[in-house]
Amino acid sequence: MSRESKPPTYRKQIGRNGARAFVELGERRVYLGPYNSKESRERYTRALAEWESSGGHLAVPANQLTIVELVARFCTFCEGYYVKADGRVTAEVESVRTAMRPLLSLYARCPWH
Repeated sequence: MSRESKPPTYRKQIGRNGARAFVELGERRVYLGPYNSKESRERYTRALAEWESSGGHLAVPANQLTIVELVARFCTFCEGYYVKADGRVTAEVESVRTAMRPLLSLYARCPWH
């Protein structure tokens, strides 16, 4: 998540059983519990912290992570790590992407373990 963007919003959904809280992280809606409850607010805070610390990716158990997801997360890390003093990314980022192409062409959808 960039510094300029707002964090995903704590939201409310009304249903037959009352209101429940959710947050949309990427393409996924994460339900947090009863709306405005202490539990849902804590889950929201935790979900945002995990989302931000993982570079805007949802937490996935290691046994469900694929090679393409692992490479995407590594490239996100590289974009923040290989940075010049003026904030521009270095050529190392493109070198990493180039190096990953053969791996992705063969094993993109394979699980990482």
